[in-house]
Amino acid sequence: IGEKLEFHIQKEWLDINKTQYLYIYAYLNTPSTKTSLCITMQYPLSLRFNGKELQILEWGEVKGDRLDSAKLDKNKIFIARSGKPLSIPNPSNIESNTLSTTQQNINNLILNPNNSKEYFDYSKERQKEKDKGAMPEGIYYIDITQSTDDKPSGIRTLNQSTISQIIQGDRQNKWGKYNIPIYTNKDCTNTTESNTQRNDFYIHGGESYGDNGGIDLSKEDTRFFQVLESLRQEYKDILEYIKDDKGRIIIRLEVGYEERKSEIDLRGKKTPNGGIVEWISQFDNGGGTACFDTCKKILVNSGLSSNSASPTTRFQVAKENKKLLQSTNQSEYLIIDVQTAKDGIAYLDSELESGYPVLVGVDYEFDRKIKLKNGKIDYPNKTDYTTDHYIVIVGRKYDDKKNLYYLFYDVGTNSINEKQYKAGSNDNNRLFLQNDYSLRGQSQIPSKHFYVVTQIRRNIR
Repeated sequence: IGEKLEFHIQKEWLDINKTQYLYIYAYLNTPSTKTSLCITMQYPLSLRFNGKELQILEWGEVKGDRLDSAKLDKNKIFIARSGKPLSIPNPSNIESNTLSTTQQNINNLILNPNNSKEYFDYSKERQKEKDKGAMPEGIYYIDITQSTDDKPSGIRTLNQSTISQIIQGDRQNKWGKYNIPIYTNKDCTNTTESNTQRNDFYIHGGESYGDNGGIDLSKEDTRFFQVLESLRQEYKDILEYIKDDKGRIIIRLEVGYEERKSEIDLRGKKTPNGGIVEWISQFDNGGGTACFDTCKKILVNSGLSSNSASPTTRFQVAKENKKLLQSTNQSEYLIIDVQTAKDGIAYLDSELESGYPVLVGVDYEFDRKIKLKNGKIDYPNKTDYTTDHYIVIVGRKYDDKKNLYYLFYDVGTNSINEKQYKAGSNDNNRLFLQNDYSLRGQSQIPSKHFYVVTQIRRNIR
């Protein structure tokens, strides 16, 4: 608009112990015209372990040459395992009904890279076994500054003279040259995992894979710590902001063994077609535009065809049971078509992964009829009145308990009011994936409706 914007950022908003959001105040020339923007803040550096690999994430993503062995200094993925390996049984000598589920699916086992006759078991039961099982799933923290004699956390270097003072001489063969203690709290004071009461986990290396429950990098340990140190130097100016009062740089480590989808947040992003995924209100310009038409406009602004979201090609994942006229419980009056819901989720994932938002219909009240200003019933809803409102799904993420949810824009609030503006594109506008493949969650707009997705509409590019 040809005017200078002044941005003001407060240092404490970058502190990961206080918030994961960054609020920027911007104004034109004078503070009287200031407005605020809320930006989700990812950690500059974090780690993720999935039972096969230990990944270094930059701003929530693995960047650079993921698997290019010729550029190991750029590769942020490291082969790793956890727990002690087990021997693969010979099915010809054991009756199938005595094998565990893990053992029966031998082709899907996480094999020991050093021994093809051994595998690693990441089951919930195995995670409970002290000194044998894999590291329990959860959120942990490590200190990536160099350790000193008076600081128990941090990156430790084990040399032979140190080893001879603390433990048997073959410690380096078993643990490698470096290790980092793993903590269950951000202050790096507690090492005990609450569910299993197991403790004292480390990221470390050694001659071969197999440890007492930490994260074992084997001979990848030296490269891992070299890459981690190079990234620490690359981000040193930013990481200064998250140092604690002891001078430590504490970053997050996520451990999870189930298949994990990539995290996506399209809010404010440019799509492959050149559009921008921006939130707008159905009450803009002082009018009362229908929620469906407003959501369609978001799709068009995102570079999608105006013919997107047709009712004739929708996934109708839920319908109301008309026999339960007195029920106010969505779990009772809504009937989920599980197969259609599953197909709809697969389509939703494919569109998000391609960089496009998706329009969906939701239910929040039994037999609600949407009426327009002219008194007519809203046509996208009239087939069975299951769908009460329309929103746009713009992302896919996990919460701290590893529950998968989908971010959404809710157009049903006014953009003029700052509090409501933030509600329409709020981080807590979340639809959680259920066992029946339905999506359910509460909107943060003032009405606070609890939504169940009933329709998923298809895009046209």
